[in-house]
Amino acid sequence: MPPEQKEAFLRDQQGMAVESSIAERLGFELGQRITIQGDIYPFDLELVIRAIFEAPNDQSTLFHYKYLQESMPEEWGNHAGLFTILARSPDDVPRIAQSVDEMFRNSPAPTKTETEDAFQESFVEEIGNIKLFLMCIAGAVMFTIILVSANTMAMLISAVGGMLSAGLSYVATQALGDLIVGFFAGFIMPLWGVPVCVAVALLIGFFSSVVPATLASKTKITDALRHSG
Repeated sequence: MPPEQKEAFLRDQQGMAVESSIAERLGFELGQRITIQGDIYPFDLELVIRAIFEAPNDQSTLFHYKYLQESMPEEWGNHAGLFTILARSPDDVPRIAQSVDEMFRNSPAPTKTETEDAFQESFVEEIGNIKLFLMCIAGAVMFTIILVSANTMAMLISAVGGMLSAGLSYVATQALGDLIVGFFAGFIMPLWGVPVCVAVALLIGFFSSVVPATLASKTKITDALRHSG
């Protein structure tokens, strides 16, 4: 961050510092006024871009926390909502959690002490049943794999069935050639008819299996789930 921009950012309570990639993507410039609309906080912040800084592999923005505090409703007060405790070892964590919660059990603001993993999982649980969602995706993937495998088997069955039926038809009509007379003599299969029948069977198996398999492979899992559900 250029020194003069850093000084301007620190002087202005409504000042905001923006990482360069964000500024380039959104077209932000120094001195530009922007409004951040509140989501969790039920109010908006009027900010002025005072600095653009370089941060490799980081896309972030900075503004003054004091300005955020002063914008909060009075009934919210100036309270901390989160404390981080660094334990000496993982074995100390349960004991520390129990001690802290016991200390504030009867206070106006009781605590809920938990591990960092448990704290992050609580946010994931708010999204919904992630396990069920992942199982549905895995089921859709397995169904697609089974569909492709079934289509491959259908091609194999068509090839084997075509060869067997053409071969048996040729042998049967040749063996019964003396008994087939008159109008039915035209049903005797010549030798060249065997490869023709096999080729037709292969084409039928190809188009009946490859086309659906190709369409299924190009379909996004999310689109398939949305269509089926």
